[in-house]
Amino acid sequence: MIFIGLLRKTLLYYASIKEIRRIKIEEVKEGIIFSEKEKESFLKKIIKYTGKIDAGGINKRQAEIIKIFLKKEKRNDIETEKTIPFAPLLFSSIILSFLIKDGILLFIDKLLLSWL
Repeated sequence: MIFIGLLRKTLLYYASIKEIRRIKIEEVKEGIIFSEKEKESFLKKIIKYTGKIDAGGINKRQAEIIKIFLKKEKRNDIETEKTIPFAPLLFSSIILSFLIKDGILLFIDKLLLSWL
C-alpha cells in the first residue's frame, strides 16, 4: 500500500512538472484542460460566467468567455495540461492483455515469482 501511495505521488509530481504547457490566448479552444494552478486562481473567478468545466475540457462558448477575461486581465498566456489520447491507450492495453493471456498484475506476479 505504501508503494502504491509513493508511486501515485511520484506520477502526480511528474505530471505537474512535465505535462504542463503555456499557450497564447489565441490558442484557447474547445477541449483544452487547464492546469491545477489555473483552476485554483483564474478559473475560480470566472466560474459563474462559464459554468462548470467538465473532464473533457472547455466547450466553444467557455473558450470565448475565457479569452475575453484573459484579455481584460492583460495576460498573454495560460497554463494547460497536455493530454494523452484515451483510445490508443485503451487499444494498446487490450492488445497487451491478449498477448500475455492474463491480467497485467497477474503477469507481473508470475514474472516476479519466476525470478525468486
